[in-house]
Amino acid sequence: MQRTKPLRKQIETKRAAFTLLEVLLVLAILGVIAVMVVPNLLGQQQEAMIRTTRGSIKGFEDAVKFYAVNHDGVYPQGSTEEVVELLMMNVD
Repeated sequence: MQRTKPLRKQIETKRAAFTLLEVLLVLAILGVIAVMVVPNLLGQQQEAMIRTTRGSIKGFEDAVKFYAVNHDGVYPQGSTEEVVELLMMNVD
């Protein structure tokens, strides 16, 4: 005669996977979290780019002022490329 498992053991061993409802619930929760987090991350990235650009502009402004101090108050003239090239020559 074969011995059978108690009913409680049979139910526990059958439950080896998630139900569709559980999977959908987890996906819904992850979706809600993503909706809350992604805009904040994008906003921080844009803010970082703005800060970097402001820093670059400030550096360029300081270089132009430094040039003027070293050239009797005369600011560099010409196109942007010419001014940048002129400022880079004065770095050396």
